[in-house]
Amino acid sequence: FFFQAEDGIRDSVASRGLGDVYKRQVHGILMGGKKGSGGKGKKGGGDAGEDDSTQRLLSLYSKKCVELGTTIPAKVRERFNDCLNEGEVLTELNIWEPIGWQGAKALGDALLEIKYDKLTTLRFWKCGIEDNGLRYICNYLMINKSVTVVEFMDNNITWLGCEFLGRVLRQEVGSPITTLKLDHNPIGSKGVAMLTEGLSMNPTLKILTLNYCEIDQEGAKSLFQILIYIKSAIKEVQLRGNNLKNEGLKELMDVMLVSKALEKIDLADNKVVISSAEDELTNKIYLSVSNKTTIVGSYDFSYNHINPEAVKKIVDGIKEGAVSYTHLTLPTSDLVQISVVAVSSKK
Repeated sequence: FFFQAEDGIRDSVASRGLGDVYKRQVHGILMGGKKGSGGKGKKGGGDAGEDDSTQRLLSLYSKKCVELGTTIPAKVRERFNDCLNEGEVLTELNIWEPIGWQGAKALGDALLEIKYDKLTTLRFWKCGIEDNGLRYICNYLMINKSVTVVEFMDNNITWLGCEFLGRVLRQEVGSPITTLKLDHNPIGSKGVAMLTEGLSMNPTLKILTLNYCEIDQEGAKSLFQILIYIKSAIKEVQLRGNNLKNEGLKELMDVMLVSKALEKIDLADNKVVISSAEDELTNKIYLSVSNKTTIVGSYDFSYNHINPEAVKKIVDGIKEGAVSYTHLTLPTSDLVQISVVAVSSKK
């Protein structure tokens, strides 16, 4: 499938900030990946010195930027030049400057045209690519067999962009993607439903993060369908800062008992209100954390409103049913969170 312009792109909406935490992560990626993550160099095995794919990609990318009236971000051009000077192939692209859909199209079209097969990581943070730009990156991902990590954080992506990604993630496409991060995009529950089109039978993805994505209890039903798949490889799900509320959390607690892969789930700040130790949701959480067959080893319920007696009951449950290592974060008030660690004596 290729994604055409008539699919119905929404009007541009101002992007929301990710905060200083992402700025620190960006700096870490740049400093940590400058030398070592560029790919195989002349000393790293293989004939990287004779591989001109990075140079061809840069040339075509530059040409397409000119055609679309945009430019290559300075840090991205610098990364290309570092690879070329050091005899490396480019394996990571980390972009955190505004490039708009035009910049994403220029890059996606260049990657697709030369069938670039050296990339393992693509990160777009606060780039303003929106659904229209994502469609061109997805055109490339449809045919790519090397990219395993994709991050589109705070790019004003909606359910439409998730539809493109859902097609990439279909089992028959054979995408090798293991990490998908869509934090701070207004995808809503409809966006999760679009992702389900690919993830409900995807055996490859391991990490899915959808923090602050405006997902409500309807989205929890779609997540249930994703996680219930018997061959699902998803080990970590992050859903912090959404609107799952009690009904959505009940859906996800049910899947905790049967999931064969999930090890970590973040459900913090989801407007959950538990008023007593006998609340239905308290019992569902207790059943999940106390069940000795559950493989989930990390739960985060912080910044929700949970009655102190309910907290005590859940803590007692984790002590009874801990897997080899279980970490649980719970609120004791609106401002104070506690972390409980239980180590099982089971062999």
